[in-house]
Amino acid sequence: MKRLLKNELFKTGIKIGFAVLAFWFLSKKLDYEQLPELFYSMNPWMLSLAIVLQFASIAIAAFRWQLVMHSLGFGGSFGFYQNLYFKGFFFSQALPGSVGGDAIRLLALKDAGYKVGDSLYGIFIDRVVGLTGLLIISLFALFFAPAYLTEPIKYTVFMISFGGLVGFIGLLFVHKLFDFTKMPKLRILGELSRRFYVVYEGAYKTTKQVLLSVAIHLLSLLCVYSISLSANLGVEFGAFLCLMPLVILLTILPISFAGWGVREGAMVGLFSMSGASKEAIMAVSIAYGVILIASSIPGFFAWIKSKNIA
Repeated sequence: MKRLLKNELFKTGIKIGFAVLAFWFLSKKLDYEQLPELFYSMNPWMLSLAIVLQFASIAIAAFRWQLVMHSLGFGGSFGFYQNLYFKGFFFSQALPGSVGGDAIRLLALKDAGYKVGDSLYGIFIDRVVGLTGLLIISLFALFFAPAYLTEPIKYTVFMISFGGLVGFIGLLFVHKLFDFTKMPKLRILGELSRRFYVVYEGAYKTTKQVLLSVAIHLLSLLCVYSISLSANLGVEFGAFLCLMPLVILLTILPISFAGWGVREGAMVGLFSMSGASKEAIMAVSIAYGVILIASSIPGFFAWIKSKNIA
């Protein structure tokens, strides 16, 4: 047990250390002394709008997860899934521990009497469809790609988006192509595909889930765009449609605490192509990180009211 605790603490320390290192590296390229003035000059009304948009994004994401779990035979009211999703989001964004949001959702479902294996499938499928919505946005955004984006960036966006959507379709039907009962090592893949098909069987269910996923990410993008307007960043919305999906994909990588440092480095590197001030981009990214934490506060209150960690 002590060895496991030390290992988890070590992983947490590495993630925090990476975030600190990323900010230190950026400090060599930016003038951090400008940041306080940039924060002070932000329009508070636009920042308030950004918080509302992000809050709405999380609430809709919880509703989408409820649809996934109900399709898999789980019970639970809308309030039950909202409660769990916000708690998970709080653990992911606000606490520098090793217990992530998905783990919190899994523990809570276990406490509610559901099997861990079944719950894992539901959480993973929810993650996949969420990623799919992001890829659809980035692929669609290429039609409105700003002129200052380089061809390599556009090509990268296209390949990631197209490849991801092909993977989504493949996962949906792969269980119909192979008999996974004869392949013990791949049986989990076959079962995942089967349950995935159950969730998205039929045009209506698929369209509803995908549209919800697109709406969730559009609200998040509008949140960041609202912050940029509050800071007078001067970057058009088309750039956010093209570039923020890449930023979000990078922050998903489990190398930094809640994406801090990675998000700032990616935004500065990508959005500076528009000619915007790197310091202003950094301020927008940090403000977005703070808003993510602020929007997770309902999860904090749900957590302190619960009888256990989940």
